[in-house]
Amino acid sequence: MVNKIREIAIQCVNEFEELLEEKNIDISSDDREGNKEEAHLYGTEYYQVEDGITSILTNKLNKIKRELIALWKGNESMEDTICNYFDVLKEEH
Repeated sequence: MVNKIREIAIQCVNEFEELLEEKNIDISSDDREGNKEEAHLYGTEYYQVEDGITSILTNKLNKIKRELIALWKGNESMEDTICNYFDVLKEEH
């Protein structure tokens, strides 16, 4: 299962993959087996980029969440709404 943040990261990696395709660039990987079907960004390197983007997005969203909670401090209803919204982004589906 994948959460919404990772879905966005995968979309970013796919955009990068399209650029690599357009430029006919293969990122080297020890995971490659020489199959024509292998993507330009493949194996461990693919997941390294996906995980990195997921981490960047998660950290940024956590910062925004903290800033919004601080902005609405004292308004428990709004704080709960903010927390619930950001929790939904992290839920796997």
